[in-house]
Amino acid sequence: MSQIDIPPPVFSVFNTHEQVTSVRFAPTSPTGPTIMATSNVQGNLRLYHVSQQEGNEDEGMVPPSSQMVGPQRVQKTEEFRLEMVHEFKDHFFPINDVQFCPHSRTIQPYMASCGDDTLINMYDIEKQELVRNFIGHQSYVTKIKFNNVTNVLLSCGTDNSLMLWDIRTNKAVFKILGHPEPITSIDISFDNTLICSSSHDGYVRLWDMLKATCLKTMVADSGSSSAIGLCKMTPNSKYLMFANLNSRIGIYNYQNELVKQYMGHKNQEYCLEAIFVKHPDTGKSNILVGGEDGTLTGWDMNSQDVLFQKNIDPATMAGSAAPQAPIIGGGAQSSQTAQKVISTLDYESGNGLVAACGNFKGVYLSKISNLYQ
Repeated sequence: MSQIDIPPPVFSVFNTHEQVTSVRFAPTSPTGPTIMATSNVQGNLRLYHVSQQEGNEDEGMVPPSSQMVGPQRVQKTEEFRLEMVHEFKDHFFPINDVQFCPHSRTIQPYMASCGDDTLINMYDIEKQELVRNFIGHQSYVTKIKFNNVTNVLLSCGTDNSLMLWDIRTNKAVFKILGHPEPITSIDISFDNTLICSSSHDGYVRLWDMLKATCLKTMVADSGSSSAIGLCKMTPNSKYLMFANLNSRIGIYNYQNELVKQYMGHKNQEYCLEAIFVKHPDTGKSNILVGGEDGTLTGWDMNSQDVLFQKNIDPATMAGSAAPQAPIIGGGAQSSQTAQKVISTLDYESGNGLVAACGNFKGVYLSKISNLYQ
């Protein structure tokens, strides 16, 4: 019998011994280390330094999760070294989202988190301390977003409201009832003038950020009235990307006309994030999204062609837990059926790194070039 060549794994697996609810990279620094943050269902928030391994040293390699007792300060695989530099324990319930401000490596070293405890916390990542609390939501806070100037922070939640916060004063600039049902996703335009939001009600709304008024209510082209779990501005903010639970992602102009559509992934039940990346060889714009079957799918943004589908196999972790971002509520929700759901993705453009997490115990890291092999 001939020997079968097994390709090397696409992702390195880092066990954190609990279900990770969000993973984010800080903006690239030309001189400092690569910084990554993870949050979990226990309400803990961890900061890591990520570096790429040289050689194949096995000292400190990540052990099977069954052998782990508590968080490890340093973990290694053949490709990466992960060092935990700090752990924050200021949330009382699961954390749903983490965001770094765009200038967190220069003039404003801030990171924010939100959770099922209705709290939004802001941290100074250089001093490694809590510096702000934003209190105003009446239920789970599901998503947060800094604007590009980084003087305000936008939040949304299952209390159906949108809130804009002045991070210098701790005060709410406005609070509006954004939708009749819980809000699942938000984004801010590149020029800091527009907000988009999606909801269980099946609509995406476009808002004037300065006047706090609704400019337009949009629907998915499929005509489905199911919840919309994703809305995101394209990098130039000329279009909106959103999707309801029919395994399709659409890009729309502001007249609500479908411009592009992407199919091939599985998304019928949970809120899944999508990210824009650059192809490592061509530099073309691509879209990456996770799936409810443990796969990561990539498309060419313009041609709409599927470039790859990679099964990152979360089952290799120590079992799956309930998905962290079900469409029916916040991070503490549970599911009767354990599925392999990749719900959160992030991209660190400076070093070409992709991180993924979901309903499994740990974080997956990969060089973006590996995904195209």
